Amino acid sequence: MDHGGQLLTLSYEPWPPVLPVYPDGSFDGIMPRIARSIEKSYNLTIQYQRVSDPNGGKLPNGTWSGDLSDIQTGKIDGSLWGWTPTLDRSEVVDFTHAVVPYYLGLVIAKPNGEEISLQNYIGELRPNSWLLVLGMYLLFFNILVLLQFWNSLSNGRQSNFSLILSSADALFRLVINKVKYIHLL
Repeated sequence: MDHGGQLLTLSYEPWPPVLPVYPDGSFDGIMPRIARSIEKSYNLTIQYQRVSDPNGGKLPNGTWSGDLSDIQTGKIDGSLWGWTPTLDRSEVVDFTHAVVPYYLGLVIAKPNGEEISLQNYIGELRPNSWLLVLGMYLLFFNILVLLQFWNSLSNGRQSNFSLILSSADALFRLVINKVKYIHLL
């Protein structure tokens, strides 16, 4: 679609690695590359300017400062900065779908090959997760008991529950005590 070189003003703020700004003032990264692709595809002319207020947000009187205010007043047409959609922000601007799958998280040391244990996978489950595991255990145990009981009725003899009970007891202790070091072989 040809827009005849229409001017589009976009704000930016250094945001490595998505939008690094170099000492000479030039910048690159995924967001500027997307903007250049749009500029070329739609025959636009893009003008870039630094974000007017990187800490901008909703003010107590209900107005906005920074990029969102600049977009509302027409000073800029959009922003290359990584805005997270919120309900308040979505009342005054539209958001595109995510263009960069940017995962923020904490980093911890990897266990060495000798430290592979079940504890690494279940050690810090939340209480709700443990309730789910306990519920699944109880469901599993009840199904085993019912199957064994049904089997004993169909065979016309009483069943020995000792194997089921000892297995269930070990599993129950594992779940309740959150065993610290069970090494996988």
